[in-house]
Parts: sequence; structure tokens; C-alpha cells
Amino acid sequence: MKSWIQIFCLAVVGTVLMAATASAQSSSGSRGNWRWQEPTITDIRNQSTETFKLLDEDENGSITLEEIDLASLSEEETAELSNEELRARRQRSSLASSMFLRWTEDMDAFEISDTNGDGFMTREEFENRRATLRTHMLEEGIAIYDTDKNGSVELTEFSAKLADLEDIDTDGSGTLSRAELSKVDDNEVVRSIRVSQYRSWESRRWDSRSGSRSSGRSQQRPSSNR
Repeated sequence: MKSWIQIFCLAVVGTVLMAATASAQSSSGSRGNWRWQEPTITDIRNQSTETFKLLDEDENGSITLEEIDLASLSEEETAELSNEELRARRQRSSLASSMFLRWTEDMDAFEISDTNGDGFMTREEFENRRATLRTHMLEEGIAIYDTDKNGSVELTEFSAKLADLEDIDTDGSGTLSRAELSKVDDNEVVRSIRVSQYRSWESRRWDSRSGSRSSGRSQQRPSSNR
């Protein structure tokens, strides 16, 4: 009985990870036009700081689980948000998943979903399994950054993975090439760099779209002089 449920829970883990990927793509449209450009070290660190500010919703200088564990919205809740609010929420969910969602081989999906630890899955546990697994995976991600173990991630902890970028930049150009990144063994460093670089591209893309829309509206305004 337990073995098939374990297999099912692992399938749910895969669903959570795929949903996170889909959320990342829908937060700003398709990533199909995204192209790797060698990022500067300065831009990587600046974008990392901007990512931290976006995830630190209450602006108290730390990221908590409550700020990044965003529950799915119902159709009614979605309808109450403006397009800008909905975009910001999706962007936060996407970044939270990219930076904090973790799954390791030693995790047991059934044990995580079995929140009361009785060895069985109740109907409530079964219905909440996806949210339970996502929360646990986000907690694992927070633990990676939370070096002082206070339950939250401060900016210094969030940026610590980027402290030695100059060592990666072996040619001293001030930018990081694919060849230089390919030699980095720490996946957490690579993750931080790639998320920051995508954030930079996304910001430029959004600014370009906003500018195009503003220009279009200006051109469509009827003349007041007849």
C-alpha cells in the first residue's frame, strides 16, 4: 500500500517542479527569445539585490518562508487583481521557485506528505500533498542560504554565493563567459548567476514593451485642433 503512494508522491514532486517551470515562463511570457549574453559581474550583483528586494515583500530586510510560499489563486482571487499585481505575484513566485525550490534524493515524498507521521495518508494530507511538498522544498532552499539559522534569509546571506565572482572571471574581463561558468563546481553559484542574468534580460524586455505601448498610445491620440 505504502509503496504505490510513495511512487505517486514522487510524481507529485515532478508536477510541482514542472509547475514552477511553467510559472517562470508565464511570469513574463515565453522564455523562447531569451539568449545568453555574457553578464558583467556588477550587473549580476545588482540584479541579485533587486531579486532580494522583490522577494522581501514586507521590506524588513529578510526573506521568510511566508513571503515566498505563494499559494495558488482561485479564479475569483485572480479576477480581483490588476494585471500589474498579477504580473508581480507571478514574477515573485517564479523567482522564489528558481532560487529556493530544492529536491534531494534523500527526501521521502510520502513521509513529507504524511504530516502527522502515523504512516498513513489521510484524505486531508492527500488533498494537500502538492502544497506540502512545495513548502518543504522551499524550506530546504531557505536552509541553504540561512547560515545563521534564524529561519530567514538576509541580503548578506542571499548574496554570499556571489562573493567570489572575480575568481571565476579568469580572463579579468569583468564579464562571465559560458566557458568560465562551465568550470564552476558549485551549482548554487551557477543558479544565482543565471537567475540574475535572466532578471536583467527580463527587465530590459519589460521596459522595451512598456516603452512601445506608451509610444503607441501617444501616436493614437486624436488631435485636439481641428
